[in-house]
Amino acid sequence: VTAHGIGGLRSWDLRKTDQHLFDHGVGNGHTDVINTILFEKDRFFTGADDCSVRMFDINRGKCLDKLVGNTSGVISLCFGGDLLISSNYKSFRKHRMTDIINAFNQTEELEARKAQAAEAEQPKVEEKDTKSKKKKKKGKR
Repeated sequence: VTAHGIGGLRSWDLRKTDQHLFDHGVGNGHTDVINTILFEKDRFFTGADDCSVRMFDINRGKCLDKLVGNTSGVISLCFGGDLLISSNYKSFRKHRMTDIINAFNQTEELEARKAQAAEAEQPKVEEKDTKSKKKKKKGKR
């Protein structure tokens, strides 16, 4: 993963150096220059001058979470046990990984439930459309 421009990120296929997997672009949520990238299993974290840290899924190229609370641009990220530590020239902030992962899992579960509910609603809408078409046909006769 490389950072480019203001908030841009790009994941590369290491087998083919000229081919990238995901172009996260400026729309990844960072609104200023990305200063640091830290990898952890199937995730990576970015710290930027917009005072935020972002967590990304390396396989899907999707921003999973935004961590706030830094008072100036984030220039360094590191792990210390269960903590993700983000720092700048003046201070540091500790983020508990278990809290981050639990919050993310709850969000994912909620989104999955919403998607299931939306799917369950779709057949009902189609049935209504079919009934209204039948009524229109009867009215024409």
